[in-house]
Amino acid sequence: NLQIVKYDENWILNISSVNDKIINNLRKIKSINKDSLLLRSKFFKKQVDMLTTALCGLNEEGKPISNDYLVSRLNFGFWTKLFNKYYESEMWNKCLYKIFKKPIKRGFIESRLHELRRIRNRIAHNECILNLKHTLLEYYDFVIDIVSVIDFSVVDWLQKQMSRDLFK
Repeated sequence: NLQIVKYDENWILNISSVNDKIINNLRKIKSINKDSLLLRSKFFKKQVDMLTTALCGLNEEGKPISNDYLVSRLNFGFWTKLFNKYYESEMWNKCLYKIFKKPIKRGFIESRLHELRRIRNRIAHNECILNLKHTLLEYYDFVIDIVSVIDFSVVDWLQKQMSRDLFK
């Protein structure tokens, strides 16, 4: 969050402005088609809808509207979508890559987060987790992969909390 705040102190509240800027830049490209613009607009609308839901929740609870409260209230889908290719030029290239302690490709983070979100949602909604795309050990490794590029010191703690042997 600190790296993104350097980009824009109120970046979460301003996400719709970021989305509008991306769409306006795309409109200037002659080769972009209307279907692609519509698809991205729908994608961005979902992001704003998630923000609106978080804001309403904070209002109902009488909590102040701040980045810290919003970060805690936004769902995993919101965070996963920030690493989508649609945000590459405006968010990834300007600030998101700074979250990570070592060079990493946006697509790698996006794919890992997407897979983790899928299994997390299946578990949270009591859906079957048999015949998954990956083994449980691979999902464990995805978590370790992401945590290790954010803060390697947390990996040791995490591995003590949940041993890799549990997933074999």
